[in-house]
Amino acid sequence: MSEYVLRRRQFLASGAVLFGGAALGGRMAWALPPGDSPVVVFDARYGDAWSFAHSAASYGARPAALDVDVVAQWSQSLGPLVRQRPAPVVGLTTYADFVLLRGLAAEVGQRLLFHAYHTRRSSQRVEHRILRGEAWRGALADCSAAGNAWMHALAAQLVGDRRSIASTSAGAAVESRAVCCTLHSWRIG
Repeated sequence: MSEYVLRRRQFLASGAVLFGGAALGGRMAWALPPGDSPVVVFDARYGDAWSFAHSAASYGARPAALDVDVVAQWSQSLGPLVRQRPAPVVGLTTYADFVLLRGLAAEVGQRLLFHAYHTRRSSQRVEHRILRGEAWRGALADCSAAGNAWMHALAAQLVGDRRSIASTSAGAAVESRAVCCTLHSWRIG
């Protein structure tokens, strides 16, 4: 199995090519792909979030890296799109960004379906805890079983085919990024 390093520019360019988006002013334009494919919001500062977004993109989701001003990013691009054509919004972000996006989505009639957190206890151990969405409990069991490839298993559960988790551990290696102590995964729809 060959692994490759996914560079930021390659990742953003592949998202733009695959889904017709474009980089605007240093941030990704948010445009929903055909059908009801989810938009995957992620915090680009953290390697686990990049890996999650890359895996989600392999299932047809549209990755959108968060900008500094999440509220402006929502009001200028994602919010209007979600109002016109409701589609799930999935994320792996910090708690503060999750709270903001959950509130903004509620304003357009979207509701929280799933929420969990993932706390890195060491380089080899991550604790997963579900906070909402008991129907998704299997997602966390898959995350625990996947070890350090937990973000790929999570993408398969929240975006991809929930039955085909075996292929999720073969994700691309991501360039070195910060490791966050706690990230929150969520699905709003």
